[in-house]
Amino acid sequence: MMELTFRLARKRMNLSLEEVAKKVGISYPTLQRLEKDTSKIKMETATKLAGIYCIDPINLYFGKESDYIKMVRETYQARCEV
Repeated sequence: MMELTFRLARKRMNLSLEEVAKKVGISYPTLQRLEKDTSKIKMETATKLAGIYCIDPINLYFGKESDYIKMVRETYQARCEV
């Protein structure tokens, strides 16, 4: 398994901080802070981010990407609206 973070998930979707912040409805600096310190993120925001990144928010909280999640991400990544 590899470490999975909000930042890594965003980069894997080829999205900028600005794009994601706009989709979630938060400011660029706020998203930047949340990527550095996830302990302050609200579940509602984490759920929105996970939806954008096509991943389960639980995996982001635990910081691991299982082989299953990796397979699902690769299979369905193209189907997600970005």
